[in-house]
Amino acid sequence: MMDDFVIDEQKLKQLADRFNIEEDICKTLFKLYEDSVSKNIKAQYLAHIIRSLELSMRKMTGNELFVIKCVPMPKKNIIQNVQGRYNEGLCFIIYFNEDLLEYEKRSAVAHELGHLFMVALANEHFKRNPQLSEPLASLFGIFAIASKNQFYQNDALTYAKNIDAQGWDGFLDDFLPK
Repeated sequence: MMDDFVIDEQKLKQLADRFNIEEDICKTLFKLYEDSVSKNIKAQYLAHIIRSLELSMRKMTGNELFVIKCVPMPKKNIIQNVQGRYNEGLCFIIYFNEDLLEYEKRSAVAHELGHLFMVALANEHFKRNPQLSEPLASLFGIFAIASKNQFYQNDALTYAKNIDAQGWDGFLDDFLPK
């Protein structure tokens, strides 16, 4: 079961032993991971879609530093629940109401990513028709969330089954020198 992969004190000790490092070093690294990476994972709405779109935008603009950023804001600081700001060739910033429910944040971010996609990569296919902006941004959002759901419902489960089948020790063996 995937519960076998929860990192606890016993697992940290085992990891230290298997990798021949001091237990305190292993614990320190895990704490640093938890504080700097793990706690931020939840707020990375559609990160794989954002990363893919960033790569496309970098190629299109020639700007290797092009970035898409999602910024939580209090409702009073934004006009709607979400707003996207495209700084042409430089970046795209999505400001979203921090009080939205998690699924609403994902939908809002996906919709705004759709606007960037339309403006930067797809508008010419639709004759730059402003009446299509909102519905096509929403369709893009649906495509993005559907593909993510597909991954977690199918591909991730297959991966999890393979990890479960080999168990914790087999999982560790994947990282040890052969």
